[in-house]
Amino acid sequence: MTDRKLVKRELAVTLTTAEIMEKAKDLAKLQQDKVAAEEQAKSAAATYKDRITMASARINILSRDISNGYEYREVDCEWLYDYKKGKKILIRTDTQETIKTEDITASERQEGLRLEDKKAA
Repeated sequence: MTDRKLVKRELAVTLTTAEIMEKAKDLAKLQQDKVAAEEQAKSAAATYKDRITMASARINILSRDISNGYEYREVDCEWLYDYKKGKKILIRTDTQETIKTEDITASERQEGLRLEDKKAA
């Protein structure tokens, strides 16, 4: 008598039509899952890129302000008119610092005359 021993080997096996159809469905589903995951990754990357860009812009502004020791803000200012000298002076109301001095324009002189006429009346 001959001794027999069963062993397993990986060998090519022709697929049935039903097996091919099942694999095709699996493939289509996995392809759709992959596309969806890629879209989610792109969306997440865009979100993080926007967050990084916004943080970088804020960091740049803060480092500039710290380095310069100042920042630009809206400050209330007031024009003071000296009609006798023909000059007007722009003053910061918070520090009383002179920002600039300019000649009074012809139309501003007219306004000044109207103010003086009202004071006299």
